[in-house]
Amino acid sequence: MNHQHNVNNAPAVNVQGDNNVINQQNQSQLVDDIVSTLREHGETNHADQLEKEKQDNGPKTALTKGMSWVANKAFAPPVLAALAPYIAQAAGMV
Repeated sequence: MNHQHNVNNAPAVNVQGDNNVINQQNQSQLVDDIVSTLREHGETNHADQLEKEKQDNGPKTALTKGMSWVANKAFAPPVLAALAPYIAQAAGMV
């Protein structure tokens, strides 16, 4: 069991917890950007699947799913090119 010993009796600051909230918000926005790009290129089925994944399992899982589609070349080259900046950003978050 881990214990924190505060010499000055001040409350501990949960920096990691705040960071997790920021990461989740960034991931959520990134999923929304990917969904929007998919819709702009007529990939509504994939966009719907990604939105459902985000709602059911969270944005990190949705990003992983989107990255796997790109890795497996599930889209036409113009769609892959449009998704490339978002997927590169997602790779650093997952």
